[in-house]
Amino acid sequence: MSAKMNQLQNYLIFIALFLFSCNRSENLEWKNIPYEVKIERFDQKLDSLSPELVENFHLESKQQYPHFYKDFIENILGIAPLDEEAYIIENLKEIAENGNFIKLMKDVQEKYPDLTPFEKEIEEAMKRLKYNLPHIDLPEKYISFASGFMVQNTLGVDYLGIGLDMFLGADAPYYLEIMGSYPTYISRRFTAENIVPRVVESYILMELTDEINIEDNFLTQAIEHGKTLYLLDLAIPETADSIKIGYTQKHWEWAKKNERSIWDWFIQKTNIYSTDYLSYQKHFSEAPFTAELSRTDEAAPKLGVFIGWQIVKSFMKNNPDFTIQEMLEFKDSQAFLNQSKY
Repeated sequence: MSAKMNQLQNYLIFIALFLFSCNRSENLEWKNIPYEVKIERFDQKLDSLSPELVENFHLESKQQYPHFYKDFIENILGIAPLDEEAYIIENLKEIAENGNFIKLMKDVQEKYPDLTPFEKEIEEAMKRLKYNLPHIDLPEKYISFASGFMVQNTLGVDYLGIGLDMFLGADAPYYLEIMGSYPTYISRRFTAENIVPRVVESYILMELTDEINIEDNFLTQAIEHGKTLYLLDLAIPETADSIKIGYTQKHWEWAKKNERSIWDWFIQKTNIYSTDYLSYQKHFSEAPFTAELSRTDEAAPKLGVFIGWQIVKSFMKNNPDFTIQEMLEFKDSQAFLNQSKY
């Protein structure tokens, strides 16, 4: 190879590395946002709870977690208003003596002795959201707890709560024992890899996107669901899309392969402008599969959510001048669809 050719090759490599470096620098600007996530282990306080320590536990928790503890007692456990202290303490003593509770807390601690890896991932996700939506207020605290399978995530005045007993693994015997509440197509997602997606999703749903109105038509609801998943794309880009939407890998591959057919099916079989929620709610709800599109269980469920996500992605791709905030505030679903060119 000639010297000139070597020189040209080296020059091209340099340019490629330079451009890669520039792009990488731009993509990592969110890292400069000052924000730290440290998960406070309220679940460990529960694990050490014994009948003789209940009163101290109650008083200390009220002081240490004024907003969370009130929500925990009144709403998550549903014991009583916080000022009914005698009744609450009596109930907490019964809980502390309960063999099932003791075993559950032991299993939670064995499964999650250290939450540091999750702290880092949540921190990065929240920084990415803040970078794209600078005006938002991120949670001040993150608190892990266990509720006896009542709540997976909760957002309060100054905290985001993580119910670790709802992430013990798809094969955890607890979920099999309460099949009436959590069928296997839901409990299969109660895994460690779902902690960060579900934490971030709960924040997005409760803080960044509008509550879904069942009086809205099918198209509007699909797009609003899609906006939530688009924000998840921004926050956790390296997470598999199947996990973001809660599909099995098989369902995800089926949905992507049949995307055009699914949209055509909705156009032909479903009035996308209908406001009759009962007629189409199944396309937004959890289910094992969509029976109308397959004689087996291969057809993915909640296809309204899937299609809404694809519409939003197409919209942002074809409207590069739109900011994330402008996209979220765009409420004319027909105009949104038209401009998405989906």
